[in-house]
Amino acid sequence: MEKVDVLLATYNGERFLRPLLDSVLGQSHADISLIVSDDCSSDGTVEILREYAANDKRIKLFEQNHNLGFVRNFEFLLTQSDAPYVAFADQDDVWAPGKLEIMLSVLKTSGKSLAYTDMRRIDENGDVISESWFKDKSYPKLSGTAIKACAVRHFCAGCSQLFTASVRRKMLPFKSDVFAHDWVSVFCAAELMGIIYMPTALTNYRAHKGNVYGSDSRYTENVVRQSRGNASYEGYLEYRRALIEQNHLRGARMCRGYSALGGGLDRSIEYLERCCAVKRFSPLLHKYFMNMKPGGLGLRMFYELFYLHFPIFHYSVYKRILKRRTK
Repeated sequence: MEKVDVLLATYNGERFLRPLLDSVLGQSHADISLIVSDDCSSDGTVEILREYAANDKRIKLFEQNHNLGFVRNFEFLLTQSDAPYVAFADQDDVWAPGKLEIMLSVLKTSGKSLAYTDMRRIDENGDVISESWFKDKSYPKLSGTAIKACAVRHFCAGCSQLFTASVRRKMLPFKSDVFAHDWVSVFCAAELMGIIYMPTALTNYRAHKGNVYGSDSRYTENVVRQSRGNASYEGYLEYRRALIEQNHLRGARMCRGYSALGGGLDRSIEYLERCCAVKRFSPLLHKYFMNMKPGGLGLRMFYELFYLHFPIFHYSVYKRILKRRTK
């Protein structure tokens, strides 16, 4: 049986932590190490972790003496991993009992460097909101070595991933501009042996206001806040620039530092920078297909084309977003 290191970064997560721990430790693939790093929690998180660690020797618990932040906390966890396979876990989700067994079988059979799955969305009470995260978000379902597509979009949550030790080695040490560890893992895997999408939902992803990313997250609110609540077209352009920066440009710049292609992502970055400057309409539609690699995107491709090349029309979407946020 192949060993899997499950990496869990915690911070003030006592409310949803026990269901996550039970689901990880109850996996049908039992050859795991659950490596946990707590980032100076002030609630009952550490007490829960100590209780579980005392009863299950597969848990390795680290308690940080100063706050690292979630990205550097995951970097620390990666440095503690030595297994041939690695999975990220989030403190508020719930795993299907056979998640690791199923993913490991697919990953080994495919010969890829990373497998990722669909997810169910659940609310704070654990009730199912949606059966498919990827369908709801119209996110790409990419397989293979889609290097550019993985550089310019963050579509694959860490809690849905299982990857090989070669990905871990390529990720470390983190570059200074890393802001999303699970974006880097997908890009590194794409540059190695590639990635593979699994349509089965093997994680219950909990959507709540404390999410760092996601539909109900502080991230979404912060992007809207870039416009300072300004419903004018000038306010929209500020919002749009922030949208492109956060959804595409920042990630592409981050991935460039990991790329074996050297400056191979420069054209994509240049294209996105030019999109930021568009005020009304951009005729350079062919540049999208050259630099964004839209294979497997479905409806997402059309939405991206909408705000990248037709801001004058996308403005109506922005006004609806602002209206929702102010209710």
